[in-house]
Amino acid sequence: MVTRSTANEISNRILDIAQTLFTEYGADEVSMHQIAKAANIGQGTLYRRYENKAALIMELMNERFNRFRDEVMEYILESSHLLIRERLEYVIQRLIILMDGNSEWLGAMQYANRCISSRLDFYRSQPYLFLQNAILGLLEEAEVREEIMPVNLEFASHMLICALTPDVFDHLKYNCRYSSTDIYRYFKECFLDPMFRTQV
Repeated sequence: MVTRSTANEISNRILDIAQTLFTEYGADEVSMHQIAKAANIGQGTLYRRYENKAALIMELMNERFNRFRDEVMEYILESSHLLIRERLEYVIQRLIILMDGNSEWLGAMQYANRCISSRLDFYRSQPYLFLQNAILGLLEEAEVREEIMPVNLEFASHMLICALTPDVFDHLKYNCRYSSTDIYRYFKECFLDPMFRTQV
C-alpha cells in the first residue's frame, strides 16, 4: 500500500528528475517515457500524477509563477500613488523577464498541449487568470482616474496577455531575433502608448 508520504516522495522524485532532464536536454527533447525510466517508476504511475508533459511542466513552473505573482501583487498594492501606465508597464516588464528565463519550458508546455486531445487550457490556467485579473483591475482603475482612452477593458486585458503568450514570445525572440528589451519597448509602443492619455 502506498502511503501519503511515499506518494509525496514519488511526486518529488518525478519533479526533480524532470527538472534535471529538462535542464540538461531541453524540455522539447525529453519524453514522459524518459522521465518515468529515470525516476525508476512505471509510466502508469507517472501518468496518474501528470496527464501529460505540459501538466508536469506547469507543476514545475508553479513555484516560479508564485514568486512572480507575489512580486506583482506586492508592487500593485504598494504603488497605488503612481500612474496606472507605470504600474502596467512594470507588470508587462516582469512578465517578459519571467518568460525570457523560462521560454523553452513554456514553449514545450504549449506544444505538448497542442499535441493532445484533452489539453490543459492555457487560457484557463492560474497564470493566465491571474494576469488577466491583475491587468483588468489596473485598466479599470485607469478608467476611473481618466488616464486611459475609451476601450473595452475586458477585451483589452485579454489582448495584452495574448500578445505575449509563450509562443508569441518565442517567435519574437528566436525567429525574429528581438531582444527582451526590444520586445518590451515595441510592446509599449504598439499596445500601451495608444491606450493611455498623454500626462501633463
